Amino acid sequence: MCALLLAENALGHPLLPWSWRAEFAGSDIYVLMPFIFVGLVVTISWFIRRRRDARTAEHAETQ
Repeated sequence: MCALLLAENALGHPLLPWSWRAEFAGSDIYVLMPFIFVGLVVTISWFIRRRRDARTAEHAETQ
């Protein structure tokens, strides 16, 4: 992915149809939405896993 972005910057024209240089007419938030969604999913799953591990460790200590 990084190599494609670097090649696109070097050549000056988009290599893929969903390129970063595509015209979005001021709707930059739509470009960021997938990154925001993935960030939220990773953060929520991290908190859930942490709580589950803490609960498991607490249960193991009581036995």
